[in-house]
Amino acid sequence: MTAVFFCRFHVGRHAISYINASSSQRTFSMKRFLTAQCQLLVFLVVCLAVHTSFGQSTSTIKDFCIDKNRIWILTSNGSIQQLDPKTRQTLAEEIIDEQESALQSLTLDQAGALIVTDDQQRIRRYNPAKKNWQLVATSPHKLFGVTFNRQNRCFLLTNKGIVDPNTQTTFFPDTSFYLNHQIRYKNGWFEKPTFFMDRRDNLWVGFAYGEWGGDLFIFDTKQLKFIRPQLADFKIELNCIQSICEDDTSVFVSAGMSHFTARGGLLQFNKVDGGILLKSDSYWKKISSNRSQLTNGEYIGPVAINPTNNHLYFYSQNGIFQGDLTKDLSTIENWQNLVKPTLTWTAGQKNAVGPAMNVLKMQFTNSGTLVFLTEHDGIGLYDKAGLTLVR
Repeated sequence: MTAVFFCRFHVGRHAISYINASSSQRTFSMKRFLTAQCQLLVFLVVCLAVHTSFGQSTSTIKDFCIDKNRIWILTSNGSIQQLDPKTRQTLAEEIIDEQESALQSLTLDQAGALIVTDDQQRIRRYNPAKKNWQLVATSPHKLFGVTFNRQNRCFLLTNKGIVDPNTQTTFFPDTSFYLNHQIRYKNGWFEKPTFFMDRRDNLWVGFAYGEWGGDLFIFDTKQLKFIRPQLADFKIELNCIQSICEDDTSVFVSAGMSHFTARGGLLQFNKVDGGILLKSDSYWKKISSNRSQLTNGEYIGPVAINPTNNHLYFYSQNGIFQGDLTKDLSTIENWQNLVKPTLTWTAGQKNAVGPAMNVLKMQFTNSGTLVFLTEHDGIGLYDKAGLTLVR
């Protein structure tokens, strides 16, 4: 969202204004006119510089995936490298895509093979023995992402729904599965979703629509049918779905919104029945007998489970938080704020007034290193050794 500025320029003590002005007042010297034009030009250049620095990604890392303790990163030039979580350095060997296509995302199948998607709607698997890429499938629609269930069966996330490439069948939910009735789906999904395959082979698909809130779908990849999640008292019309993860017993869904004020929440699901784990709304805080101050809630982004302690972690505008799931986590005071990275924010987002979420993805290695992908500042690694940003 581009900001619009309304300005009234002054040259010395004289305002450039034509409202209720006489003929003599509307006449000013060429020198003053040129000075005003120069001021306007400088102002516009500054605005353009601010918009450019905050509105475009400067990161050279597009995506990452984790194989136990190996971190694979996809760079903007199309190469794939390993990042050592101990040394925080990339290894010399890299995988190059020889085909003339732009790689879009990076993941693993259930056998641990590297999978990429590209701008030609293809899904390819890397063969390390032959050091080449093998075609898995080609999407019949605009491709958002790819995932695999426990049987290593491939499913595509597209703008027309979920595609089984083996049968070329597309699955799209009917209106009985819509949770946010402010959103009308006419010809498919029109925003890129966040998605997650759980241990029961249910594919969770979440959406963020800015000021219009979010939406959430569950697709059973065994029975090939949609399941309607139960949200209890959670107001999905006010919360954008940001991320999904799980531990051995529950699925966790994070939600966050920045629109004039900030708020967020976490849902915990037992199968498809959800309950509110954390609710963080903005509120008015009384600071004196006749004065109150608006305090923002947590603008919650990605969420992840640490396998070494089974604690839940999330990122917000106030940093990275950790919560012990054996304790009451219903208020933010019961969470531990571990670290606050200094990250770049995008000034504005597509469907809301506030800034876009600047951490896009978050996962743990098996040894407990938190890895997170930022919008502008590369990849972050956080553990007992501290915080490191790798561009």
